[in-house]
Amino acid sequence: IAVNGHDVVVKRYNVKGFWHGLKLSLFTGRGERSWVNGYRLLFCGIPTPRPVALLKMRAGLFSTTVYLLSELVQFVSAKKLFRDPGVSDGEKEAMAEQIAQTLHKLQQQQISHGDLKANNILISDGEAMLIDLDAMRQHADSAGFKKAWTMDLQRFMRNWDYDKELHQLFIRHLISNRIDLAGLGFE
Repeated sequence: IAVNGHDVVVKRYNVKGFWHGLKLSLFTGRGERSWVNGYRLLFCGIPTPRPVALLKMRAGLFSTTVYLLSELVQFVSAKKLFRDPGVSDGEKEAMAEQIAQTLHKLQQQQISHGDLKANNILISDGEAMLIDLDAMRQHADSAGFKKAWTMDLQRFMRNWDYDKELHQLFIRHLISNRIDLAGLGFE
């Protein structure tokens, strides 16, 4: 939609009933987590569409619906880009490097994404951007981070199981960006 002449994307987070609404009134919900995590990523220099507004609808004390507005970016998903036969090997190589650099930044900040599938990585103006941030978490302890990060890397690598060359391309770039794959079976 257009808001004050700016194109934005609206994501709606529904409340699934009375108990869910009560829980959201007491704790942070998915929309609020996405808002905070969007700014966390931007602060850390990790690309994501900029959150513009968060609108929380209430009925008395209870949340009913939350809307997150983010800037609209022109993009192609990583899944679509790497499956496109019209994209050159050189372009795929460059984008694999961009994605590996983004993942390295996450690792440096001990941030786990929580759903690192190829459709949650957008390619916009040659930059890898992360979306769907409601499960993202910055870990205070390295043990908790390592467990979540291992799950993120396993989920990320499953995106490329269909193509051995792509799988190896990502392994190469992850290793060159100092992302430890030891014990994950990808070496």
